[in-house]
This record gives sequence, C-alpha cells and structure tokens, in this order.
Amino acid sequence: MDKDFPDKNKRPITIGIAFKLSLSTFLIGLLICSSLAAYFFHETQNKIKIQAHVELSQITNNLKLALETNSHLSNMIRIVGVLATQENIARLSVIKSSSMRISADSLAQYNGKLASEVFPDQIMSLLLSSQHINLQQSGQFIGSYLQQAIQFPLIDPQVNRLRPYIIYLKYDKTVLEATIKKSRDTYLLIVISGFILLLLINLWIQKIVILTPLSKMANQLKNQSGNEAIPQPLITFAQDEFCILANSYNQSIHKQLLQKQELEKSHRHINNMTKILPIHLAYIDTEQKIQFMNHHSLNWLNCDIIAVLGHDLQNIIPINLFNIMQPYIDQALNGEPLTFDAEFTHNNQAVLFFHITQVPDIDVDNKINGCFICIEDQTQTRNNEKKINKYAQDLEMNNWALDDAREKAEATAKAKSEFLACMSHEIRTPMNGVLGMLTLISRTTLEKNQRHHLEMAQGSAKSLLKIINDILDFSKIESGKLHIESIEFNLQQALDELIQPLAIRAQGKNLEFILDATRIKPAEVIGDPGRITQVLTNLIGNAIKFTQQGCITVIGKIISEHNQHRLIFSIQDTGIGMKKEKFENIFQPFSQADSSTTRHYGGTGLGLSIARNLSQLMGGGISVTSTEDEGSHFNVDINIQLPNLTSALQAPSLIDLDTLPILILSNNSFADNILESMLKAFNASVTKLVMVNDTDPLDLSDLINQQPKLVILSLPIGESFIKAKVDQLNNQPLLSQLPTLLHYHSIDATTINQYLKNQIYGAITKPISQIKLIEQLKIYNQDQSSPSNHHVSDGPNDWLLKDHFGDAQPKLLLVEDNMVNQLVAKGIINEFGLEIDIADDGLQALDILSNSHSAAPYHLIFMDCQMPKLDGYQTTEKIRTGEAGEIYKTVPIVAMTANAMVGDKEKCIAAGMDDYISKPLDPECIKKALLTSLVHMIKSDK
Repeated sequence: MDKDFPDKNKRPITIGIAFKLSLSTFLIGLLICSSLAAYFFHETQNKIKIQAHVELSQITNNLKLALETNSHLSNMIRIVGVLATQENIARLSVIKSSSMRISADSLAQYNGKLASEVFPDQIMSLLLSSQHINLQQSGQFIGSYLQQAIQFPLIDPQVNRLRPYIIYLKYDKTVLEATIKKSRDTYLLIVISGFILLLLINLWIQKIVILTPLSKMANQLKNQSGNEAIPQPLITFAQDEFCILANSYNQSIHKQLLQKQELEKSHRHINNMTKILPIHLAYIDTEQKIQFMNHHSLNWLNCDIIAVLGHDLQNIIPINLFNIMQPYIDQALNGEPLTFDAEFTHNNQAVLFFHITQVPDIDVDNKINGCFICIEDQTQTRNNEKKINKYAQDLEMNNWALDDAREKAEATAKAKSEFLACMSHEIRTPMNGVLGMLTLISRTTLEKNQRHHLEMAQGSAKSLLKIINDILDFSKIESGKLHIESIEFNLQQALDELIQPLAIRAQGKNLEFILDATRIKPAEVIGDPGRITQVLTNLIGNAIKFTQQGCITVIGKIISEHNQHRLIFSIQDTGIGMKKEKFENIFQPFSQADSSTTRHYGGTGLGLSIARNLSQLMGGGISVTSTEDEGSHFNVDINIQLPNLTSALQAPSLIDLDTLPILILSNNSFADNILESMLKAFNASVTKLVMVNDTDPLDLSDLINQQPKLVILSLPIGESFIKAKVDQLNNQPLLSQLPTLLHYHSIDATTINQYLKNQIYGAITKPISQIKLIEQLKIYNQDQSSPSNHHVSDGPNDWLLKDHFGDAQPKLLLVEDNMVNQLVAKGIINEFGLEIDIADDGLQALDILSNSHSAAPYHLIFMDCQMPKLDGYQTTEKIRTGEAGEIYKTVPIVAMTANAMVGDKEKCIAAGMDDYISKPLDPECIKKALLTSLVHMIKSDK
C-alpha cells in the first residue's frame, strides 16, 4: 500500500462500483419495458381482430334470425342498412357465393353489382378465401380498417333453399384502438415509473449498504499505510460480505503474528532439543575451533560450555577419538559430507562404538564456514547384535529340526495323496460295476415293485459316488492341486445341461423351479465350465434338499465394469433357513447348520465348503442371507472373461420373429413371465391370457383382432392336469388348428410325447431353455403351412446310435482286465445298438490290432489304465509308435479308468490318449466319445 492515499482516487472507485451495481438493474428494467411494449402492441391487434370477429358473429346471427321469416331481397337490404349504422362498422355487404354478386350493401348504390366490379383485388382475394375457411376467423389490416369475410348459409328467396352467402365487414378500428392504446400507455407509464423508483431505491441502498462501509474501510487502510508496525485489525460495521473481507484481512495480520511466534517457538525447540537429545552434536569452524556443543556432549566430557567454546577440538575430546576423526574432518572442511564408524577404548575400560556423521557448512556463496558433527553412540546396539547372532545360530539349529519335520510331513501328505488315489481307483472299480449293471437292468422290462427297488439302489449308489467325489475334491483343494481351466464355452448351453436334472428333483418334491437367465449376455464366455456347474449344482442341490414346499429361484446375470466381467448367480429358496450365527459355520468342511440337520437331511457337509473354495479359486466368492423357517438366499460371484466384448455386445439377436403374433395360455406362473420376456426380446408380438379354470371356456373376445399365429400352452405338473389343459385348448375353435408349443415341467417329459401330433408340433421345458426355444421357433419358421410332429428336444436321451453312423458302422475295441467292467461297457455299447470287441490286457490288444484286417480296422479304442502285463499308458505308447500297425498310429483312444485324482487326465493325454472317461461309466460320456469318433471317421474318409 502506498504511503499516501489521495482522496481523488476514492471517487472514481465508488462511482465505478455504483455504476456496475446499477447497470444490471437498468438493463433488466429496459428489457422488461421493451418486452411489455411489444406484447401490448401485439395484443392490441389481436383484440381488434377478436372484437371485429365478435361483432361479425353478432351480425351473422342477427341476419339469420331476421331472414328466417322473411328472406326477400328488400328485407335483406333493409337489415344490412340497419346493422351498418353501428359506430365501428364502415361498410357491410352480403354477397351470394355462387355468382359473387352483391345482394345487399350498406352503400346502396352497389346492390346487385358483381363483387369484382366493386371491390379491389386485395378484397376479392379475401372474399374468395372465405369460401375455404368456413366459419373460421379471417381478415387483414388495410390502413386503419380491418377487412373480414365469412361464409354462412341463408335461404335464397328465389329458390327458397339454403345457399352459401359471404358477409364482408369493413371494421373501423380507430375508436377501439384508441381505447386499448390509452389503457396500454397508462400501464406502461406505471411500469416505467415503478422501475425508476426501484432504481432510485437501489442506488440509495447501495450507498447505505455498500459504498459507505467501503469508504470507511478505505479510510482505515489509508491511515495505517506507511507504518512499520504490524497493521491493526480492521473494524467492521455489519455482518455481510465486507465483514468477510475485513476478517480475511485481519486473518492475514493474525497469520503474520503467528508466523513470528512460530519462528520464535522453533528456535526455542531447537535449543531445547539440542540440550536433551542423547546424541553428541558440535559445530567447528575452519580452524577446527568449537563454536557449539550440546548439553549431552558436555555431560559426557564433564565440562561446561565456557571451557569449550573457542577451543581446539583436539584439546577437548579424547585423543584416541580425535585421531580417528581427524582425516574425515579434513575431508568435510573440503566440502565432502561423510559418515563412518569409530571403535575405541574410553578411559582404559569400556570399548565404545560411535557412528559419526560430518557435514560441511556451505553458505549461498558456496563458501565453507565450518563443519557439523553428529555422533551417535551405538555401543548398546552392537552388544545387542552380538546377542542376536547367537540367537540366530540357535534358530538355525532349530530350523534343521523343522526341515526334518517338514520332510516327514511332506512324506505323510504324499502318502495320503497316494492312498486317496488308490482308494479312488479301488472304490470306483466296483462302483462302475454296480452303477453300470443297474443302468443295464433299468433298460429291461421290470415290474413296478422291481423298478422301485432298482431306483432306490441307483439313488443309493449315486449318493455314495457323490460322497466319494466330494471327499476327493476337498482333498484336491486342500492340497492346492485343483486346476481351474480357462476355456471358451456357451454358458446358456451349460446351464441347460445342468438345470434339467435338478429341475426334475425339485419338481418331484412339488417345488416350483424358476430359472431366469435372460440377463446372461453374451452367452459365449471364458472360464471353467465344469467348476462353474459344480458350484451351481452344490448350491441348487442344497436348496432343493432343504426345501419342502414353495419354490427355488435361480437368477443369473453378467455385469461388466471397467473391463472386468462378473458372473453372478442368485439362488433363493423357501426352505428351513437358519440363524445368522450359523452362516459361516455352513461353509466349514464336514459341517452343517447343526447336528439335527445332518441327521434329518444327510450329506457330508462338504458341498458348500467345496463351492466356496471353487468360487474363490475363480476370483469370486459366495455370500448368504437367511431367515429361520423362511428360506435362504445364496449369491455366488465368479470372475470370467469375454472372448470378444465388442462383437459379443453388438451381436444381433439369435432369431428375429418380425412381430409374429404369439398367444401364451398361461397358468399365471413366473416361468411364463420369463418366456414372455424372451419372446419380446426376439421381436415377437406377445399376448398372455391366464387360464383360470380347466373347465371354464376361455374368453377369446380380445383375440379376434390380434389373430395369433402361434400358441404356447403352459402346463401344470401331473398327467391328469396336462390332459385337461390340452382338451381345453382343443375345445376352442379359434385355437385348435393353430400351431402349438407345449410349455411343460421337466418331470413330465415321458408324458408329453403322446400329445405331439396334429397342430401340437413341439414342446419346451420349465425352466425355460433359450436354446431349445430358439430351436422350436426356427422349426416353426421353416414350415408354417404344414407343421409336422417333433419329439420333445429335451426329453429322454436317444440310446440307439446306429442311425448316426449309417452304413459305416464303427468297429470298437475295449481293453479292460476286470470282467465286471467288461460286462458293463459291453452292455452299454450294445444298448447303443453297436458291437464291441474285448481285449483282457495290453498285449492282447496289440495282438488283436496287429491281426485285424486292414479293410475293417477299429475306429475307436476304450483303454483302461491299470492292467497286468502291459498297462494302458504303455499300450497307448506302443500303438502311437506303430507297433500295432501304421493305420492305428492316429486312431482315437479314450481312457476309461477309475483313476480320478488331480493330474490323471493330464497323464492320459500326455501318454497319447485323446480323451478321458472316469469310472463309474456314464452312458452320456460314452455316447459323446462315440459321436466324436464319427467326426473322426468322416474326416478320415475325406
């Protein structure tokens, strides 16, 4: 701030601020006045038109009333003359539209003349346009007159019939306009006066509220300018923005005071710290004279500050310490900072260890003024290090003992792993015989009681196999040897294969099973399909086991954020539920919510533990919420990848129905809602009609205009209920001939086939499979005119495979030493309608292959791994090297073994085998291997 604060600078500042503050008010008022003026001008014109139209309407109504009883021309002329006497009407004419001749005019000399002879072109254009604007307001301003014309019907006195006439009105707007303008000008004057008053009040308020306080603050600053002392705080007069400015200024002054106090405080702290720190601090000048030494050093030297300051360093500190420091002091005074250790004997008694740092004191001109010396006594630290070294030696001896214990533990773990592998093989071998024989027996004709006993035996055997698999999986997870794959697969297809058997279990307990996979987009993902389905199987199976009534709801979706893709499933049931304190316990191995659960429902208690561990290995986890006696809600979150995110998200719909009208005859279930949303996503026009009662006729009144092209009939569970629904459909004339799809529960698959005839050409299951739905819709699109009968696509498996191969029936060889396993495998192959030869061991297999005729070679070999004489690995190696003949070097070999531990499949593949099937044998796995061999046969033939 300048020393002088001239008064001449004050006026321009205040005037400028006042001008800026008033400018916005002035501009707003000017804009409002201009807008009001424009508005009133426009409104004046509209009011004149409206008034003229009102008077024209009155004239028209008066003419109609006057001429209804007497429509002679003379009467019309008289009435026009009377009406034209009104003050605002300059001219009134009635013109006949057909001849455009003036019938009556307020100017009598024009009666009977053609309008074109009397009126100018501009008026004629208005008269002619009125013929097309019947009973609508029209007109235009010409000078101070409003010209208007309107067409209306009157009785023609010549023919005594209604004829169109045109009323022409020349309206003098002078009087009306003067009245409206006077009102407008008065209102504008009031507005402008109010604005001027507002501006004056605003200026007065500015002077009182803003300019006066600002002047006072400026005077205070002027009086303080030029003083060397710290300025005094400003005095404020009101709690407003100026108060904020003054407070900011006062805070800056306060900050200066605080900085000064802080600087003094820092000096005090430094002095105090140098006195109490247990470190020797000193400062010497270039002549090695002591200029500073802290209190700790003085106590150690047993002298006071007066005896130290200004004296040579070598005369103050012990001579043996100075001799060690001297070379380093010379280097420091030459500008080189350094650190070193010094070990010396003090007072001929103790050995001291000092860590010394010497830093040159260099000013801004790069001149060396002295040296800072910092000495840290590390004697105690060195003594502790010696003790630690001794402890380390003792620990090393203990580590040797621990290494020995670890080796023993690893040997024990290896023995455990080998024991589990052996037990897996030894248990699976007889289990293969049990399950295989039970499967073959189930294909024979049995009495009802026998089939019931067989199903119980199969259920018990599968439960035992599940327990074995759970224990083996848990062992793999526990040992850290469980491998997670990362392959591309179709998630929708994997869900279809997973859900159907689970749905049958749920529906067998009269539970509604709901699957909503509409938000799984895209279907192609990258992950471990086997482990994902294992996690879902455990969670859904758990929900089914602990639910006695109600429903199981499974909802899946894919969420993508920041290039991270998560697969999330929600599994909710209405089962027994559990208390909150039991949530974490259910994920512990061999544990359930409580002991009564185990007694009542059974199980190993490994399912949820395995599911959580698998989900964590796949980068996710499982959470649960539950209420006792109401149900549980599990959420599983798994990390996945998308093969090509951009193309997957932009991929077109799998099918476009082109607004195909589809009628859903619903039983009001959630599954029907999911089906409806799927069809709408395929661009179908969907109508859903709820079938309330099986006996009541359907109300189809709303469907007459919609004319559906395809009917989907939603069915309940049970053969009798299905029959009632189908009969109800067939009794509707509007629907009985339309192509129909049955929407049935998976448990009723064997019942549905008998209805697939006539217009019922296909069926889809509950829960709905998007893939199967698309297949049925494509079949419908291919043949709309004459739909043929189709088997249910997701019904029982087709065992006969002969039709798949045609004339080129494959020749199969089984290499297996166990007779029961031979019978099981051969029985399953024979059920497929195929023949298979058997070799008891690897040597016999090589002999059979070597002697087989080249014209009829074997197309697929099922190979057991553990056999006497020559095991499966060795046999495969010899086949691949050509010992069985050149034609078999590339023959497909499928391992059929009871080895199901981690690494067994990889070991088979490494030995040269093409695929791997674990025992007990699953007919579906054998079927898949056979169909794969068909592909190989076709490729080989080509």
